[in-house]
Amino acid sequence: MGLILAAVIAAPLSGQPKDIDGWGKIRWGMTLEQAKTLLVGSPVRETKDKGGAPSLIIDNFEIYDGLTAEVHINAAAKEPHGIGDISLEPTAIGKVVIKKDPNTDDADRVVEGARRQVFDHLKRLLIEKYGDPKSNETRQDNRYALNPREETTVLWVFPSTSIDLRLVVPTRFDNPRYRMPGWLLIEYTVVKQSAL
Repeated sequence: MGLILAAVIAAPLSGQPKDIDGWGKIRWGMTLEQAKTLLVGSPVRETKDKGGAPSLIIDNFEIYDGLTAEVHINAAAKEPHGIGDISLEPTAIGKVVIKKDPNTDDADRVVEGARRQVFDHLKRLLIEKYGDPKSNETRQDNRYALNPREETTVLWVFPSTSIDLRLVVPTRFDNPRYRMPGWLLIEYTVVKQSAL
């Protein structure tokens, strides 16, 4: 299954696509049961969010060459529970953990450096596959004075799908009591036609 995702993310196309209607073989509107039939061989677990929306989670999914991610395939809370959002949160590159549990682990400069390198590499791969992003911005988020952070967002928009690559890095390492780990996420989301 890791090879499928590597092809989904990494393989440059002869020309950038005009539209994307899902992620890999999973299409928007499919049910989770239909998606599970496409994920044979991957350890899939089912869960529901606080609002009751069902989702599938794949732990330790290999994106490419030792980069693993936690994949969430999310469906609508209301029937028929069609898939509308898929997120990939890289967790480790080789033996370096880049996703830490915010309840047990503090932010770490080494982890943040590894996370930034993975972000830069994923950004290059996504540009090769999908072309230049619609937007690419970095901003300081100081809403939480004790946990300031830098947030970088790269966004591609197609008629059916938006792809959001996001990196959040803590900018304060001086007070261990208030350090919060950053995170890295790729999110594929169905574009609502009413929003266009």
